[in-house]
Amino acid sequence: MSEQTNFLSSVKSAFRRNGEPEKEIQFETTGHEPQEQGAAAAEADAQVPYSTEPESAGDVIPLQPPEITKIARGTTVVGEIRSDGDVEVAGSLHGNLEAQGNVRVSGEVIGDTRGRNIDLTGASHEGNLSASGAVKLDSASTLYGDVAAENLFLEGRVKGNLAVQNRAAIGPEAVLLGNLSAKLISVSEGAKLRGDVRIENGETDFEDLAKK
Repeated sequence: MSEQTNFLSSVKSAFRRNGEPEKEIQFETTGHEPQEQGAAAAEADAQVPYSTEPESAGDVIPLQPPEITKIARGTTVVGEIRSDGDVEVAGSLHGNLEAQGNVRVSGEVIGDTRGRNIDLTGASHEGNLSASGAVKLDSASTLYGDVAAENLFLEGRVKGNLAVQNRAAIGPEAVLLGNLSAKLISVSEGAKLRGDVRIENGETDFEDLAKK
């Protein structure tokens, strides 16, 4: 708790001008405090596990306890952020972001982002994305950087290379300026791609293939 308090104090002082009184900024870290829940709320929590990974572009990547770090809209944070839980960026972050949980960005990030699943919704991101699960960009999001992920659901605009371990789904409004590699690739009509596309599905022995 002392480390969290010191961090918040340093952030506040960075945004306080000389001679001005200290102002409260909207940067909060909320833990999962025990509270009574009705049967409906408990059932909803049980239906959305913490490690949920989206299976389509329309799925929402959930943010769940144990801890959610939020940068509120209208707030700018300069510096690196590391979190053991989920992170939501509705404001602006100028620095790298590394989370053990899921990351949702609806604001602006200038820096690299790492997390379990990464969801860009109406976001602007300048820097690389690295996810152990899925990366999802909606049609209102723009990415200038590379992507490394298990799965990719792309509806927005990307200038960079995409390295996907499993499945890449490219939506009808997507624009990609860069190379794409994945085991499974689906491209909807209307998508715009400029670059190399490779289907990486194990090694191929071309001599054996020619004999068949």
